[in-house]
Amino acid sequence: MKTPIQHKNKRKKSSFIKENGEPCNSFASNDSDFCYMHDPSISEKEKSNARSKGGKVKTLVINPSEVVSEIKLNDAKQVTKFYSKIINDVMSNKLDLRMATGIGYLLNGLLKSMELSSIEERVTELEKRLTGNNNFNLV
Repeated sequence: MKTPIQHKNKRKKSSFIKENGEPCNSFASNDSDFCYMHDPSISEKEKSNARSKGGKVKTLVINPSEVVSEIKLNDAKQVTKFYSKIINDVMSNKLDLRMATGIGYLLNGLLKSMELSSIEERVTELEKRLTGNNNFNLV
């Protein structure tokens, strides 16, 4: 048996050799040296069923208002708790990964603005203390 062909992204190619002598160009399935259609452990009936459904898999469409009610994200602790909910919803197929990715991007922006706001408040407080004690203005 030949060694599976390695692809540059580390996923191995199927080891199946076609009747014309050319290798199959599909990626091997997890825990197999063959792609799904050439895997001898999968029955022909199952493969036929998969072919008939090709391209017809239902996309998970979710209305965000059904998954997430209005939430409060006033501090990093609440954002972290919400991140946890998003991860759990993706893992349980309650939330589409693309939507979760968008929400994650927005949450990162929110966390960054919270951090900057906190720093700004601290700097302002320090400036007040310095100007009150030393009689000079910081610009």
